Amino acid sequence: MAITATQSNHYKFQLGAKQIDLANDTLKPILMDDTFSFDPDAHATLSDVVDHQLATENGYTQDGYTFSTQTWTENDSTNQAEFTCDDETITATAADDETGIGPTGGYVIYDASAIEATEFFTTEIDRTFTGGATHWANGDVGTTFDETTDLSLVASAIGQYCKITFTDIGTALVAGGLYRLQYDYSETTAGWEFKLNGVALQVLGDAVAGTAQTIDFYADESFTGAHELRIYSKTNAAAAGDFDNFSLKELGTIISGVDYGTDYTISSGSSIQLQNVAISVA
Repeated sequence: MAITATQSNHYKFQLGAKQIDLANDTLKPILMDDTFSFDPDAHATLSDVVDHQLATENGYTQDGYTFSTQTWTENDSTNQAEFTCDDETITATAADDETGIGPTGGYVIYDASAIEATEFFTTEIDRTFTGGATHWANGDVGTTFDETTDLSLVASAIGQYCKITFTDIGTALVAGGLYRLQYDYSETTAGWEFKLNGVALQVLGDAVAGTAQTIDFYADESFTGAHELRIYSKTNAAAAGDFDNFSLKELGTIISGVDYGTDYTISSGSSIQLQNVAISVA
């Protein structure tokens, strides 16, 4: 088959912005459906392409593959820098040869470690609590909800929460997109956790004491409008602490798109190798 590999323009920008370290970042290949056509201008982050990723079935797992044994070297003979790594092999496990993985026309490689510059919180006071009223609201936190200089919370029962909507955050999350929530947290009594409230609740993780703590997550669904980011009292009826310096940004820089030149289905028992055929700088 004739393979065509194309680098995204955003990958080149992210290299110059020092957001990509090919030797150490988490690089992931994803198989695309047969309607996908890679656009180096428009396909900048995972959220731009994720709706064309193949479903998890018949031996394929969405976002389930990671390149390993990575090296990034200078090649003066060819006047370029080159990336190498081990291939990722995917084997179809359908019940019979009539079905399998696909049809697919190629795959995309993205950097799951590369963070975007754009801050999703569009109102500074909602992030830093510099004084006055914010868009954070008390759901039913029973003892203390104070947003004047930081977000101070003291619960009186397990399951209590506060919230901010995505309308007030100012940006929607795309289903399948990759994001990073960052925060500072001074803990008095353990027990808080973060969740997203949309059609269903998505648990992001426990609040961990410290500065610039992070939670990286794939959005289970699109979160927009009246959907909410929530902080819940999870394990202690008197969970207590102070939150500050929130940040919500996107991860997942698209490095390249690989076109097989034909669409085909990987039949049961057959395998495909995903390679780093498009990662270099000339």
